[in-house]
Order: sequence, then C-alpha cells, then structure tokens
Amino acid sequence: MDFSISHAFVRGVVYMRRDQPRIRRSADFAGKTIAVLEGTISATYARKNHAWGGTLRPYTNQQEAIDATMRGEIDATLLVYAMDRKYIVNDHGLRRDFIDDIVYKFHFAVHKDDSSRLAQINEALATVRDNGTFDALYTKWIGSIEPRPIRLADLRPHAAKIGFGALIVAAIFWWQRHMLRKVSRHADALRDSEERYRGLIDSAFHGSVIHRDGFVLETNASFAAMVGYSVEELPGIRLVDLIAPKERKHVTEAISTPGPISFETVGLRKDGALFPMESSGRPCRFKGQPAQIVAMRDLTSRKQAESDRLVLSKLESTGILAGGIAHDFNNLLSTIVLNLDLLRRIRYDDSAVAAHTSAAKQAAMAATTLTQQLITFSGGGASARQATHLGELIKRSVPLALSGANVMAEISVAAELWLTLIDAGPVERAIRNLILNAREAMPDGGTVTVGVDNQALKPGNAPGLKPGDYVRVTIRDHGSGMMPEIQAKIFDPYFSTKQRGEQKGMGLGLTISHSVVHRQGGTITVDSAPGSGATFAIYLPADRQATLPAPHLTPLGSSYTGRVLVMDDEEALRQSLRMALKSLGCDVVVAPEGKSAVELYRKAKAAGNRFDFVILDLTVRGGMGGKETMQALRELDPTAIGVAMTGYSSDEVLRNPTAHGFKEGLAKPFDFDALERLLSRCLAATKPGSEGRN
Repeated sequence: MDFSISHAFVRGVVYMRRDQPRIRRSADFAGKTIAVLEGTISATYARKNHAWGGTLRPYTNQQEAIDATMRGEIDATLLVYAMDRKYIVNDHGLRRDFIDDIVYKFHFAVHKDDSSRLAQINEALATVRDNGTFDALYTKWIGSIEPRPIRLADLRPHAAKIGFGALIVAAIFWWQRHMLRKVSRHADALRDSEERYRGLIDSAFHGSVIHRDGFVLETNASFAAMVGYSVEELPGIRLVDLIAPKERKHVTEAISTPGPISFETVGLRKDGALFPMESSGRPCRFKGQPAQIVAMRDLTSRKQAESDRLVLSKLESTGILAGGIAHDFNNLLSTIVLNLDLLRRIRYDDSAVAAHTSAAKQAAMAATTLTQQLITFSGGGASARQATHLGELIKRSVPLALSGANVMAEISVAAELWLTLIDAGPVERAIRNLILNAREAMPDGGTVTVGVDNQALKPGNAPGLKPGDYVRVTIRDHGSGMMPEIQAKIFDPYFSTKQRGEQKGMGLGLTISHSVVHRQGGTITVDSAPGSGATFAIYLPADRQATLPAPHLTPLGSSYTGRVLVMDDEEALRQSLRMALKSLGCDVVVAPEGKSAVELYRKAKAAGNRFDFVILDLTVRGGMGGKETMQALRELDPTAIGVAMTGYSSDEVLRNPTAHGFKEGLAKPFDFDALERLLSRCLAATKPGSEGRN
C-alpha cells in the first residue's frame, strides 16, 4: 500500500491514580505495568514500541482496565483521546493526562503504484489543510515576499528600522500564535464537551428527545429502541404520535408548558403495542433556536415488580393462617392413615373391610394436595428440589388435566432441553392449574398450545428475573381473552371472574401457581387481549450442569426388633405411631415434648437399654421442638440416630436433615409403608460397620 499525507491525528491519554507520579512522556512508562484495550491503536502502538520499557496487560473492556487501575493492580491505562470519554462509565476520580510524544496520525491508503489516485487524495487533503488562511495572515502582518534575493548591502541603511520592525513583527507573530493556540484550546474543549454530551446521551438507559413545537428534532438510540423505530426514522415525527391516543391531549398540554415538566403516560410502539412510561423535560436550545429536551423511561419492569410485590403482600397474610392449618391437618391425616393401615392389617382376611379402608386411605392421602396448597401460602413448597426434565413433566401432567374435556393439547418440547432444579410436585400442580384455567377459558372446546424451550435471558427480557439460563413453559388458549383491569388481578387471592358452583374454583388456582413458581426462583407472565385468548409463560431457572437422579429402591423387611422413642405433641398421633411401630415388632416409648424425651433417653442410656433411634416432631406447642431436642440428644449421645418429622413440607430441616444432626426426614402425612421403609433404613444404620452412627 501507499499512503497519503496525514489528514488527522489524535493523542494518547493516560489514566493513573492521583497518588502516583505523573506520566507525561512515553519514557515515563519504563518499569510500570500498563493496561491497554485489546485491538485498539493504543495496544498496537505500545507493542510496536515494546511498551517503552514497561509491561503490557491487555483488557477487552475499557471499564475493567480503569477499575483495575483504581485498585492499584496496574500503574496506568493507555487509551485514545475522545474515545476514552465515550465508553468509560466511571473513572473513579483518576488523573487524566495527555502523553506529549504519543500522537496517532491518520492517512488514506491506496494500492501500491496507484499514483494517480494518491495524487488526487493528496491534492484534496492539501486544499483542505492549506486553504490560504496562513498566507493571508502572513501577508497582512509581514507583507509580500520579494521575488529576488535580498542582499546585505540593501539592508544596512535600514538596519535600525528593520530591527525595530522585526521585533514588532515577532511580537505580533508571537501574539498571533498565542491567540491561535488559545482559540484552538477552546475549540478542543468545546469538541470535548460536545463529545461528552453525545456520549452521555447515547449511552443513557433512558430515552432522550429534543423537539420543537411537538416535532422530533433529535433523539438517542435508547428512545428509538423503546418505541421500535430506528434513530434515522424519528426526526420529523410528531411526538404525540408516539403516545397512546387517549393520552395525546394530556401530553400535548404538558409539552406546551414553557417551564420544566414531569408526567406519566402510555407510549405507543411502532408495532402498535402500548407500554407505561414516565417523562420529564425542560427548555433548551437546539441549533440556536428554542426547543425542549424530554427524558423518557419505560416503566414496564417497574410496574410488573410493583404488581408482584402487591400479590406477594396479599399472599403473606393468607400464608400465616394457612401454614398452621396445614400443619394441624397433616397431623390428623397421619393419624387417620396409620389407623386405617393398622385396621387393614388386622382385618386382612375381611375383603369388605379392606375395600372400605383402602378407599378411606386414598381419600385421606388425596387431601395432601390441599395441605400442600396451604403450605405454598405459608412460604414453602420447595422441600425436595432435584433435577427435573420439564418436557417429561408436561407430557405427563397436561393430558391428565384435560382428561374428559373437549379440549385438545398440542405439546412441543425443544430438543436438548435444559434441566431445572425444582420441587417437581408443586410445579406440576402449578402447571395443572394453568391448564385447567385454559380449559375453562374454552367452554366450547378448542386446542391448548403448550411449548417448552430454553431461554438465555438478558437484562429486561422478563420482568423481575435476573439475566441467566431459564426453561420457559408457554400455555396458550384460544378463549375470549382478558381486559387489562382483569389481568392486573388474576394472581390475587380469591379473585375470580366465575360464579362459584360446579367445577368452578375459589380464586386460588392462579395465586397458588404464582407463589409456587416465585418460590422456585422463577416468574409467571401473562399476555392477553379481548378476543385474542391468553398466553401464560412460566420461567424456571435452568441448571445446565445437572443430571437426572438415578432411581433408588429401598428393600422392605417383614419383622423388626428395636427400641424407638417417639416425640409428638399430638396425643392421637403419638398413640397411632406407637401402635404402628409396635405391630412391626418394635419396643416403643412416647413423649409429648422435647425435655421429657431427653430425660427418657438419658435414663434408658444409663440403664444400658438405649434407644436405637428417635422420631421427633419439629414443631411442638409450648415445649422444646425436635431440632433443639436432637441437639440435646447429640450432646448426651453423639451416636444418637434421629428422624425429623413435620407437617411443614418446606421446613429447612426436612430438606437437609443431616445438616441439622438427623439421619432421615419424614413428612406428614405418611402411611404404614413409608413408616416401614423408614424403620428398615434406620435399624440398618445401627448394625455394626454401618455409617449411620458416624
């Protein structure tokens, strides 16, 4: 390549801490660690000059280099003038200086030997650079240059005048250069200020618009993206055309106000979509004429977050009551189920009794769905999170929810779907609630479209969610849709648009679904319009490193011998557990609360008749609960084996028993088979060589 004369240049800029010696020339870099931005002129120039005796450390982001300088990890950051101000968000108050002998010159390049094109470029550049200004100044202050050489003899008669004139000319010339430099500095400062202003406007998260008489003059990229236009399309458009029709009169009055303004309104995107936004503006001048600058911010995320907080606050008051009801109800269910199992074992030869007890047990276990919904209100529902394939869960639960209905389902699951780390039971119930909601939205039949796919979310993609990997479940019905005021309330407790009656809910289904998904670390969004159906989207965090758990089978025994201590504050449940364990061959002792349980354990240990394991209820009214009791037992006997029992399936102890000194966890309600499997595992842990007492 051949290169033209230089037509522009920029200078090197260095950032350093204020407590460090200044760097004014490239030689000052010797022995220092210098940060450069990879791929820039500064990096190339520094490598070409071997870092001027220093050590280079490349970065891919200017802000990271600036932050490292502030922390003292490097001595200085070398950047290009003007570009540094455009992309640096925060310089932490570092000192910023020019490097005197680092100047980056710019040339045009042509193919080698393309002399005609090179000559044209050089001529054009010379015309622009040397447009006669210097010659005019020279002629004005010094005069025309003689065409013949001037001899010394010609000057001798006028030596004094010439000397005095030369001094005057020199002084004038010095003053001229001084003023030119001063003007140049002011021009540089003005350009620098303009670049800073443009950088701030273009990098701002909020939209900015300059308008005159309601017509857009200039805008930034953030506002263009907000309303769905390109920056080039917006100048000349009426500002109110970017506002919802019903808000235009109000906005027209606001922007006509001569002073500062501030208001909330509804924006209108290019595709016709509406969104809430807030605006503030003040008078300004644009190209010498009065104008107004208005800053605008999309409030969609904030409105959604406020809505979510309102829903959660309503759930909190309901949850206080629901948690206590669920706990007591689970105690009753455990008593009922255990007694039914005992009755069935006693009267195993009576087919009529067996049939009735089986039916009663099924009904009692089915009631656990209600207790799980109540526990969801109380702040739980995530008791046993494990890797789950949402596609398989959808394929299993959707057909069941639509069984017997005149509604079909179309299910699509993305290939190589990521796994989620969730409690599958509550999530499946939440999805089933949404499917039932879609089914009821189409009383005359139709198709529910269900999709499951991977989503790598960026900031702002889904309101209320952090950026990251998620699995999305979309459920779309083709019903009558919803008005905006209905959408705002669908997750509220007890809100329903249906009359109570056959197959009609109590307004808890969507509320429970919202709470379940929120406590799994996800969110639910809804998009609907009258006559266009509704689309619900569930986002759940993905775990791309997770693997599906292998199936685990526990061998059952038939007869056991062992001593068991049971502690529960419900008399009926204590006796039911005592009879159930006794029927399996165990010697059982019961206690109503923790202190008496510790005393019974101490006496048994002192008498050489220790208990093989203990079953402790975590929640005891007016007494020591299971967690504190287990701590006391471990102090008394470090090898004690404990089982945590609770009606709160979301209890942290139940999710991770070993972290709290327990061997196992037992969630109420449970049946005889679950108790027998637990007994088998706990007694196996007491055998010599077992790890259970470690």
